[in-house]
Formats: sequence, C-alpha cells, structure tokens
Amino acid sequence: MVNMQTTHLQDALRILLSLIQKLNLRLLYPVTSDLAQNIEKLSSSAPIQIKNIQPKTAQQQGSEWGIYTVQFFTKFICGVVELQLDPSISATLAYNEVLRAHHSVVLKGVFGSILRMLPERKVLCEQIGLVIDVALVKEFVRFRRASEEVCGIILRIVV
Repeated sequence: MVNMQTTHLQDALRILLSLIQKLNLRLLYPVTSDLAQNIEKLSSSAPIQIKNIQPKTAQQQGSEWGIYTVQFFTKFICGVVELQLDPSISATLAYNEVLRAHHSVVLKGVFGSILRMLPERKVLCEQIGLVIDVALVKEFVRFRRASEEVCGIILRIVV
C-alpha cells in the first residue's frame, strides 16, 4: 500500500476554486460548493491509501473528484480560449467527457441546464477582463497539456 500526502493537491484545488470564484458566475455555485467540499475531504489527517480494495476514504473521494474538477475546468477554459468556443458549448463538451459518467440522471439534468445558461464567449471575456491573443492561447495550450499529464498520473494512482 502506498501513501500520498495531499498538501500540493489541496493547494492546487484552492487556487482553482479561487479562479472559479473570480469568474463571478452565480451559475457555477454548485461547482464551487462541490469543489470546496472535496478540498475539505482532502484536509482529513490521514494520508490517502492508494489502490486499496476497501471502500474509498473521504480523502480518496476528495482526490478523485478534485482531479475531475481540474480536468473539467481545464477543458472548459481551454475550449473557450484555445478553440474559441462559446462557454456553454465548451462546458458541455468538457462535462460530457469528464463528469457525465459519474453523475446520476438528476445531476446530469441539473448540470445540463446550468451549462446552457452560461454567457456568450465575448460576454464572459468582458466580465472577467480576459483579452485573448496568440501569446495567451500558447500559454493555455501548455497549461492544458501539463494539466492532462498530471491529472492522468494522479488518477492512475488514486482510482
């Protein structure tokens, strides 16, 4: 059995939570609330027990769902910046790829409704003061690639 401290993951998730909150979209409240709960789960005192046959601990669940949240927001934001998609389309694609398989029918409906209400790309960029240029797109490509690699490694260990 391998143990993994979660301090760095907690820090990364807190930064992501801060970023999501700065988007100032009330529609994302369920996501921010869920992410905050996953950070709390990670804060329990014992390290994660990895590849354990027993039921998952709160920390394991927090780690797994925290990574899913990172994957979702990476794909969502990069879809808006890199692929120039409207937020509702980008978020729906990210949701379908990362979270949909893990949600109940009720949650699928809730998320589908919320994601359809996101503002258009231009409006979102204005709201958060985001100016998209070639340099920013390159940075987001680098960020996306690094995030995909790190999330993949962590999920292979935790799940």
